[in-house]
Amino acid sequence: MNGPVQVPLQTLWASTELDVNGQDLSGLALRLQPGMTVSGKLAFDSTTPPLPDPTRTRVSLSVVTAPGASPQDASFLAIGASSFVMEKDGSFTIKGAAPGTYRLTFDTGSYHRNQGIATPFFSEVKIVFNVRDTGQRYHVPLLLSAFGYSTYRGA
Repeated sequence: MNGPVQVPLQTLWASTELDVNGQDLSGLALRLQPGMTVSGKLAFDSTTPPLPDPTRTRVSLSVVTAPGASPQDASFLAIGASSFVMEKDGSFTIKGAAPGTYRLTFDTGSYHRNQGIATPFFSEVKIVFNVRDTGQRYHVPLLLSAFGYSTYRGA
């Protein structure tokens, strides 16, 4: 075999609460766990024409807070932000999410402008949700219409 072997990366996470109080800590053990899967789909109501090419729609995921952090802790705000594209059917999958509070941001303004709405009512949609149970799958769909949207936690 020539060259290095490519090993797929897996996101692992661990968390614990501790109080240091200026003391050295030793013997601390954390159990690494695989990240969770967050998926979703951008869909349109029956009166709204679907996207001709959903893969051109920008969607981003950012961490709002990490486990044990307060929203006021600026070191945890907007870390790990990543953009990704949707599949042709409007679905997306993000693997490796650790527990925390996340924000999905959909660029809906460009879609509305392409539909002839010069000034979209919603230029972007932000969905903030909590990921806690490592045994669960998180599905966050977005149903979009010309002047509204809805979302829920799917299965």
